[in-house]
Order: sequence, then structure tokens, then C-alpha cells
Amino acid sequence: MKNNIAFVIIALLINTSVLHAWTGEPLPFKAMSREEILRIADEMVDFSWTPKNNILNHTSNDYPYITYNSGTIYNGEAYTLFYNENPQQQPQNWAEFYSAVNTVSCSTPPCNTAYGNECSGFVSMSWKLPTKYNTTAFENDAIADGGYVTKLGEKSSGQIIGGLLRGDALVKTGHIILFESYLYDQYGNKTGIRVMEQTPPKARYWNWTWSQLASYRPIRRNNIDEGNYEYQTHLGPYGATDGKFSYPSAVVVDSLGNVYVADSGNNRIQKFTSS
Repeated sequence: MKNNIAFVIIALLINTSVLHAWTGEPLPFKAMSREEILRIADEMVDFSWTPKNNILNHTSNDYPYITYNSGTIYNGEAYTLFYNENPQQQPQNWAEFYSAVNTVSCSTPPCNTAYGNECSGFVSMSWKLPTKYNTTAFENDAIADGGYVTKLGEKSSGQIIGGLLRGDALVKTGHIILFESYLYDQYGNKTGIRVMEQTPPKARYWNWTWSQLASYRPIRRNNIDEGNYEYQTHLGPYGATDGKFSYPSAVVVDSLGNVYVADSGNNRIQKFTSS
């Protein structure tokens, strides 16, 4: 069930089911799971709101000014960045979003509030950082092995990026993206990654190839709660022998925990026990 809130000055309808997503974690820096990172990021991608009056947006010089039109549903513009303000000192959160959209008054650009055009704010919120990092801060903290970021490798075209786990990120000066999963070709070779990112004017899912990632550094949030997972074996490469697949098209689990995979390219169904 979706709850909506109406504002008076610049009235808008907002899906409030994501209000819990991020509030800026106080120190000490707490552990969080990968599932929570991806949930927060996905909620920002899916976040929707409808302005009741036209709002003119300030964006970066690389993009045109945008008017958010009254009565139109927008997705992915989940927070604000106050123009020309030090990003290190301006935390991003839901209360700030509501406040800015409720009070901004601007008819001639540049306006003082930007909606959905701050990639580092997207990752800062997903990682629940106590303050909002910019991309330079993410890089510097990783290189120095600082308080919030761990460096996983040097900037690479994919050779070092092979060990990413969900909720990790890749950063370069000017942009940062959140790793969601690997992309594979028909032979089981990794061809790139699927990410969640904040790219003007909205948050989105997007695919990146290895060549596009050549200038990006893989990083990880410090203090990840990995849970109690213990991987016994690895399944899934391309092939025709047991545990390998060719165009798997469906998977089901029975009441005993057995897993059945429709291995379409090999014209068979493979069965795996829960162990």
C-alpha cells in the first residue's frame, strides 16, 4: 500500500514507503549487509514523486536545464544537492529532499537545487555514510585505506575487477557506480557488469563493458556484515557436463530443497540437492 503526502507551498505526491532508506548513520560507523546496500539503492532507482507545480531544476553544465512538470510522475530523482555547497558538509537524506522541493522558488536558471544528478550522493546513501562523499573523497579514502572505504585494486579494464561482490563500487574522478552483478556471454565469459548508478537526471540500472571501466578503481565499503555464508562449490559455467549449462531458462525449488534447472541448450533438466 502506498502512502502519499501533500505539501502546501510546492505540493507534491511522494511514495513514503522508502522513508527509512537513509538517514545518515551517526558514528561509530556501523556494519551493514550487502542485501541492505542493494535494497537502499534499488529503492532510490524506483522512487517516484509528482510535483503539483512546475519546478525548474539546476543541472551540471553537461546537461540542459530540466523542468519537472506539474502532474507528471518522475522516477529516480530521489534526493537533492544544493548548488555550490561543499558536498563534504551537506549530508543527503529524505528530509532534505522534502524540504528543498517544498520551499525552492526559481524561475530563471541556475536554480539552487539539483534533483537526481549526484552519483556520489547515491553511493553515500546506499552505504549509509555519516557524511556525503564526493568522488575524489571516495578515491582518496580508498588509496589511504581510510575510515569508510577499502581499495580492492588499481584502475583496470577488468582483470582485477573479477572479484567484485554485490554492493561494491567502482570510482573515478567525476563518477561512481554501484556493482550489482556480472554480465556473461553465451560461453560463460564475463563481458562487463550491471550497476546501479545516479546519472543525470535519474538513478537507474545500467550495463558497463570492461573497456568502459578502464579508468575506474574497484572499492568496497568498510565494515560489511558478510553474514554466515559458506560456499561449498561453484556451479554455472558454460558447458555440457554436470553443473554446467547452456542457455538455462528456468529454475525451481521443491519442498525438500532440491533445485531443478531447465538447461535448454543441452536439452535437459539438472537436479541439485540443497547441499
